[in-house]
Amino acid sequence: MRRHLAVKIKNMKNIIIVCSLLILAGCVSQKTSSNSDYSSSDTDYSAASTANASAASGDILGVWKISINTRIGTRTNDLTIYQEEGVYKGKTDRGNFVINRDGNELSWVNDIDSPRGRIRAQHQMTVKGDKMTGTVNASGRTLNVSGSRK
Repeated sequence: MRRHLAVKIKNMKNIIIVCSLLILAGCVSQKTSSNSDYSSSDTDYSAASTANASAASGDILGVWKISINTRIGTRTNDLTIYQEEGVYKGKTDRGNFVINRDGNELSWVNDIDSPRGRIRAQHQMTVKGDKMTGTVNASGRTLNVSGSRK
């Protein structure tokens, strides 16, 4: 009985580690089903172009450093938020996705491929000035996320 429980605990820890790493890697990555036809080749994602737009509009646009607090430590990733044809979009080094915005509340979903199958990561963030806080929920786990404009 103890051995069986120890194996279950070890498997659970491995799942948590894999999910945390996948969330970090795709913290704000991978295509969602709503933008599977999106191509990033036609858009300028440079920090300068998004930062200038952000400064002019006082908006969420720009480059953000995102940190996710996991059980194995804090993981970071850069997120570029831009607007294309009136739609907010996000870009990381691993993919592009659509961002839903309601005032200073942001949300987006990433479908992340993992060794155990596809994981859906749901992000809920609140932006206040140059700071962003919220959570990401994946595989039944909720992790704290914070960010600051670069």
